[in-house]
Amino acid sequence: MTDFIQVWFGGWAFPSFNVADAGISVGAALLIIDALFFSGRQGSSKTD
Repeated sequence: MTDFIQVWFGGWAFPSFNVADAGISVGAALLIIDALFFSGRQGSSKTD
């Protein structure tokens, strides 16, 4: 299984990155964004 990916475009090389670490980082960022901006908006209706 491939662990690191190296992308070349012409003579320019994008830095190598670890696919698993990138997935964990993106997932953690999405969880933080969800917790800060979206959680609790639905179903939080007050009844007087």
